[in-house]
Amino acid sequence: MEELYEKADALFELENYTDCYNLLVDIEECHQVADVYWRLARCLYYKNHNEEKRPSKSQLKLVLTDIHRYAKTGVELDPKNSNCCVWYGIGVDELAGLDGVHERLKHSPVSHYYWTKAIELDPNNFLAHSELGIWYFIVSDVSEVIRKFETVFYTSPPIATYEESLASLLRCEELCPRHLIRNMLYLAKCYKALGQYDESLTFCKLVIEYQGSGYDVEEAKQEIRDMLPTL
Repeated sequence: MEELYEKADALFELENYTDCYNLLVDIEECHQVADVYWRLARCLYYKNHNEEKRPSKSQLKLVLTDIHRYAKTGVELDPKNSNCCVWYGIGVDELAGLDGVHERLKHSPVSHYYWTKAIELDPNNFLAHSELGIWYFIVSDVSEVIRKFETVFYTSPPIATYEESLASLLRCEELCPRHLIRNMLYLAKCYKALGQYDESLTFCKLVIEYQGSGYDVEEAKQEIRDMLPTL
């Protein structure tokens, strides 16, 4: 199995997501184990985000439903698998996010739980730190009107601070520097929210200079271009 994982991981690192996914599907036919399922979720996620044009909402829902299903199966098979936990959190969060900020916040305790658990199981899981940092930022950044509206659904709506967001995002950068464009994007946004404009500009520059392909890369760069005049 390790040899097959190494082959799949090598294809993933080469961004050959189609061959990686097909190999993992073949492996899954014979081996229904947690380490196959989180890799399937990861590969499908990156395969989708590597597309040049953002898919429609209905297309995204199909992809995210599969990602959620793969990760959920992995967590059920091995609840102590850090990678399964982080990808299940992503599946829950992004699937809910398709229906807007209210749905995302309603499901946020689940994603927060699994990202926190992923870090408890593996403190060096850089993706879990990044996702948790982004979660802290989004919860911190919701407007007061939205927060008051959320009290209709919660006894106590989720609460977070920009400082918590910054700590998690920086931990991701320590573990895996300049690797995740979303992490650098949210660092730029977080530093701006904290009034630390020089630091924000540093990460704005890193996002603009990031070498990568796919609609999420271009969207991140456009978000930075729109933000730069406000710094």
